[in-house]
Amino acid sequence: MSLPARALVPTIAALALIGFLPPQVARAAEGLEVVAATTYQLLPSEGRVHVTVNANVTSRTPDTPDGRVITGLSFSAQPGIRNVAARSGTAALTVKIEKRTDEFTGLAVTFGRPLAFEDSYRYAVSFDLVDPGGAAGRDIRIGRSVVALPVWAFGSDGVPGSSVRVEVPAGYSTSVEGSHMASVGDPDGPTTLSASNLADPFAFFAYVSADRPGAFSETPVSITLDGRKTTINVRAWQDDPEWGSRMKNLLRGGLPALHELIGLEYTVGGALNVEEAATSRLGEYAGIFNDVDDTITVRYDANAFVGLHEAAHIWFNERLFPERWIGEAFAEFYAVQAGTQIGASGDTFELNDGLLEHRVALNSWGKVGVEDLAVEDYAYAATYHLATLIFARTDLEGLRNIWKAAANDELAYRPMHPGISPGISIAVTQQGWQRLLDLLEERTGDNYSDLWDEWVVSDADRPLLAERTDARDTYRSVAARAGTWELPQRIRYDLGSWKFDDAQAEMNSAAAVMVQRDLIATKATALTLEPPPMLRSTFEGGRGLDAAADEATAELASLAAIGRATDLLAPAPSTLETIGLIGLEPPRELSAARTGFESGDLGEADAGAAIAAAARIGAQDAGRQRVAITGGGLLGLDLLAMTALALRRRSRRRRLERLRARVNPPTFSPPIGPAS
Repeated sequence: MSLPARALVPTIAALALIGFLPPQVARAAEGLEVVAATTYQLLPSEGRVHVTVNANVTSRTPDTPDGRVITGLSFSAQPGIRNVAARSGTAALTVKIEKRTDEFTGLAVTFGRPLAFEDSYRYAVSFDLVDPGGAAGRDIRIGRSVVALPVWAFGSDGVPGSSVRVEVPAGYSTSVEGSHMASVGDPDGPTTLSASNLADPFAFFAYVSADRPGAFSETPVSITLDGRKTTINVRAWQDDPEWGSRMKNLLRGGLPALHELIGLEYTVGGALNVEEAATSRLGEYAGIFNDVDDTITVRYDANAFVGLHEAAHIWFNERLFPERWIGEAFAEFYAVQAGTQIGASGDTFELNDGLLEHRVALNSWGKVGVEDLAVEDYAYAATYHLATLIFARTDLEGLRNIWKAAANDELAYRPMHPGISPGISIAVTQQGWQRLLDLLEERTGDNYSDLWDEWVVSDADRPLLAERTDARDTYRSVAARAGTWELPQRIRYDLGSWKFDDAQAEMNSAAAVMVQRDLIATKATALTLEPPPMLRSTFEGGRGLDAAADEATAELASLAAIGRATDLLAPAPSTLETIGLIGLEPPRELSAARTGFESGDLGEADAGAAIAAAARIGAQDAGRQRVAITGGGLLGLDLLAMTALALRRRSRRRRLERLRARVNPPTFSPPIGPAS
């Protein structure tokens, strides 16, 4: 993870080379053309950069009738210069510092002779650039470990031909930001950076840094996180102890602040290493966190927010969410939050019209080193902007809940009722930007899909948001229909996997079971029965909605059988039916059927209802036969009773045999999904 070198390249005032006259009429002599060859000699052992401007000036101003001619010129050099001198050949010239500001130094050079129309004059101005000290992000740094400075070209506005040369001693690696400079040199010898025959010296600007492997001073810092002591090893260049002190103080307060704000466990097992580096190691970036060896590398001139940003990557990395934009968005967000909390300062990314010209969908933002720098600058600013928009709809505690759920691999869609675990699983088909959107909306109760539509998704992914909206609408409708019942976990898994076709099919099946459930409740109430618990446990469990539908169908069949038996037994039996029912107890069988239904023993319910119904249906014929056998009398009732009892016992045995022969439908528990 890395951070671009924001605000590290200084903004330099425009250069000016104009004809020299008293200040109040200085621009009256603009008819001068200057072509200059400028050399910057880096002398880190002496703590300075020596600059020589060898110039040729030609007058393009016609001589006036009164004989007035050009006698000098003024121009602007870098701020804070020292040891200014001027000469023409072997003759010294007068050079004065007219003005010093934070942006430039105004110099005035007096020629050794007047300059007439179309006349030319050669001169040289030299000065030293020195390290002013102070803020880490100062423009000029001159030390044994690193030399960094703004490099200007000198000449006249729009006049071609000027050149710039930077001489770097052996042992230093160089980096150039801004205008291109060619590099020539032996790996073990000095290096020369150059830009020749410039079309316009005013259009040239480069920021050059040269660094070499320096000896480090290591300072261990001990802090307590999650109730245990942990060590931070701060490694600063020996010639830059100020960096080590700043970083030590920053992390001593900043790391606990980040830990508290984010709310996740500190996962660095050993020591956290924090090391000073220069541009040659970091390129266009101000810092990098390597989660393999737990090392934060921070550029020597980076501000406090950079160090905190890289420290936040301890938590916000590809293990939490794979997409780069999420890690960068919230590493920056928490860097600012923590920095503000501990009183540190720094620059934040600002999204402006210029950056918006390079807009890309954030979920298509490439890896470090892949994207154009303009896209990189846009994406860093846009991610931080999006993080602030997200935060505006929730709070720090709401965000902590998101990160905890993500770190624990919780299903994004939680059960609709309290007291039920959300389940642990991440679909391999789910991407980080999808998971974050689901977690935000499910954990905070607010809507963020409009932000995703505007900032995150590509045109190819945008239809998924519409499918998601439709599926979530169906989910809420089916969940409302389910009432106190919990929807199967498989539905929540497929919704969180963005497998919307599967989720829609499952929710349609769930809705169909709800229709059966309500019909069961209606029919059971009509029979003064309580529905058994089996349908709910099957519906909410892992056996699948097909098993729930089968259970509902079986319960409806049992209710139909009980209802039919109830209707048959409702009328008082006739005399013949009473005779036919001797030795049989249909009400008792019906009662057993009702008990079996309410307990979920549908086999007992079906058998009891069938026996009761069959007894009542056959009672009249059985009574007629018995009367015929006794000759119309009621003789031999003892024998009939004994015979009926034997028949009843045999019937009970046959029924029990049928019950034992019943087979429950096979169960199927679909996988909740592979762990990611």
